[in-house]
Amino acid sequence: MRLGKKTPQPTEADLAAQASKRRQAGMAFQRLTATIGIVGIGTAIGAILGAVDVSQWVTGLVVSLACVVLAGVLWTVKL
Repeated sequence: MRLGKKTPQPTEADLAAQASKRRQAGMAFQRLTATIGIVGIGTAIGAILGAVDVSQWVTGLVVSLACVVLAGVLWTVKL
């Protein structure tokens, strides 16, 4: 038997705070992963358009618009 202080049991508020922190960390990870995916999609679109000899300004415009639209969807969707 161990003598000394008892470790306090976490309260319901402590558990809720820990769950909230975990949820926020998970959301940040999901958004980071999705942002990396958007960059990958933009790179793929640029590579495809570059391979078929589309003008550089059209390639830049299409990639930029696709990335903006995908980022807008990412930040408005509740993850």
